[in-house]
Amino acid sequence: MEGVVYFGKSHEGKVRTNNEDAFVVQPIWNERNLLAVVIDGVGGYEGGEVAAAIARDSIVEYLEKYYNGERLELLKQAVVYANNRIYEERLANSKLSNMGCVLTAILIDAEDNRVNLAHVGDTRLYQYAFGEIKKLSHDHSLVGYREEIGDLTEEEAMNHPQRNIISRDVGSKQLDGGEDYVDAESFPFEYKSSFLLCSDGLSDLVTSAAMKEVLEMDISVAEKVELLIERANEAGGKDNITVIIVESDREEPVLEDNGEAASGQAETLCCESSNAPAAGPVLVCGETLGEALSGEAVLPKTEVHDDAFEGVEENASLNEGSSELPEPSASPKAASLQEDENEPAGENDSLPENEDAAIETAALPNEPILPKTSDEPVDERPEAAACAKGGKHGVLKLAFILIFGLLCGILVGIYIERSNEKPVAEKAELEKSIKSAVQETITNNLPVKELQQDKDSAISDSATTR
Repeated sequence: MEGVVYFGKSHEGKVRTNNEDAFVVQPIWNERNLLAVVIDGVGGYEGGEVAAAIARDSIVEYLEKYYNGERLELLKQAVVYANNRIYEERLANSKLSNMGCVLTAILIDAEDNRVNLAHVGDTRLYQYAFGEIKKLSHDHSLVGYREEIGDLTEEEAMNHPQRNIISRDVGSKQLDGGEDYVDAESFPFEYKSSFLLCSDGLSDLVTSAAMKEVLEMDISVAEKVELLIERANEAGGKDNITVIIVESDREEPVLEDNGEAASGQAETLCCESSNAPAAGPVLVCGETLGEALSGEAVLPKTEVHDDAFEGVEENASLNEGSSELPEPSASPKAASLQEDENEPAGENDSLPENEDAAIETAALPNEPILPKTSDEPVDERPEAAACAKGGKHGVLKLAFILIFGLLCGILVGIYIERSNEKPVAEKAELEKSIKSAVQETITNNLPVKELQQDKDSAISDSATTR
């Protein structure tokens, strides 16, 4: 990656004879993506090493298989996959039943100029930029939480007897991938900045101010890593020490115009350790990182479980996991395309012929549009004429609709009235016919029965006609 240099190293420290830390710092998929992970194993002499190695290999395995998804979600799911792999091994091997790890991982996407962070536990991510150092991850521990809210100073937290008691780790329980167990955040990849990932072997013994002094030195990245490890050992070296530094000194985008990664300095995967597992992926923790980069206060959002500090183990009713690679969550990468601000005017775009026309047709911000002071009526302007014409048409259209509706109502009323009068007229005509028949009967002396038949027939015919 042009303009980006990195180096990582792990050391067993001055007290321990084995190294339960692991790390990864290498390009992933292509030269436009860089993966950096720090892992700290927990659970005993052998268990910690095994858990760290499983996490390292599992994260790389997952990311190499799934590469088309949204970057932050892929990194988070890679950690979930590593968690379930460790959990399966715990169930299968009783000697490793307490193993687990904590980790911090970043995935730098130079194409989108983003840094994606995933984190569980008390490993850390710092950013040094513009003369300031900030912790971007949040410790999953009671002491770390109290330090973030200001209840403890950094020195008090570093010397607290419960400093290493964590409330969350990778591998202690089965995860389904949909929960917020893994802290995840995405933020811009600032130029002229440095990212420092480390295990607590460094952060428990070296203050952030001392880290800042080293990061701002005019020496190589490898020399800075070595110097930080040296200072941790000088302070006692009571734990394994793992440090990764990623530096950006670029001011222009990494990619060339053709979309391919710019050819630049060669970068070497650095994985030096006296007894460290091979390089592998790790998780990074992060919250409100956008605020941290903008200079605003970073508010803690760490979930602390009280039972974690009372010695209560949560190993009961654990479900069996699956070693099959889970599909990444359905969150395809949304590539939002912005319109070019310099796009030429379209065919229908027009500009005023002179500056006076431009002033007349455009209102300045927060300035009212005043009428012309000349003798010309304002309504002669094209805009006013169009507006007046539109208003007249609207009134005429409304009047036409009202008149048409009134005529329709009158016609319907006449039809209903005539429909009601028709049966009455027919009835009157029938009665007139009957009276005539009766009169004829009386005159001609017809039998009464025939008269009744004629009457019934007339009524029947009338009913049929109606």
